Amino acid sequence: DLTADIIKAPLVVTAENKSREECEPNPEFTVRYTGFVGTEDASVLDSEPAATCTADESSPDGEYDITVSGGSAANYFLTYVSGKLRVTPDRTPPVLVVQNFTVQLGETDNAAISAADLVTNASDNCAIADTTLSQSTFTASDIGNVNVDVTLTDVSGNTATETAVVTVLGQTGLADREGTGAKFYPNPTDGPVQFECSRSADELKVMDLTGKTVIREFDLETQGTINLSDQHSGVYIIQVRFGDELVHYRVVKK
Repeated sequence: DLTADIIKAPLVVTAENKSREECEPNPEFTVRYTGFVGTEDASVLDSEPAATCTADESSPDGEYDITVSGGSAANYFLTYVSGKLRVTPDRTPPVLVVQNFTVQLGETDNAAISAADLVTNASDNCAIADTTLSQSTFTASDIGNVNVDVTLTDVSGNTATETAVVTVLGQTGLADREGTGAKFYPNPTDGPVQFECSRSADELKVMDLTGKTVIREFDLETQGTINLSDQHSGVYIIQVRFGDELVHYRVVKK
């Protein structure tokens, strides 16, 4: 009987280099082969080797070894070459979505808001470190629409900034103390709202609680009608301007 030893051919398995940012999941680790005979490829392997790395999403920036192990083939002797995973500093800004907001001055003609009033969505691939507002307190001098910049900062120092419109309303009933004698009725209403003022107004705006203007009229007579029939049920703010003076009322649409 004739017997022969099969000499296995060398097959080098090399982990391919990869990269990603901090806080991101690892990419898929892949390998390449050097040494297949003829037209043979990875399909002749009995089992394929695996590439792994000790780095995870919490690993800081730097280089980490990608090692290869396992795998077998009847006609090949496998050797392994490590690759590198390059983790780069986090440069991805946070995700920030804001909304407009309406605030009414209190008895001392002051009001305050927080980030929670304006931010509807805040996220980051690492973690959020801080949220700041360009303005969070308001006085009578701010009555009207105020642009407030909201800035989100993550732990890597990346920032995202969006602008929300804060509608600052004066004290309810201020008009009566100033001699305007304004009345709005019925309240609550199914739609039409009658108004009476002791003097003509330069402008009238109706706003929802997000600060969106839904009705706007100019040069009003001392009596008239506002129609909220096409508006959704809820609370609306009526802002009336008499020269430089702004007064506000709340009306409920049923």
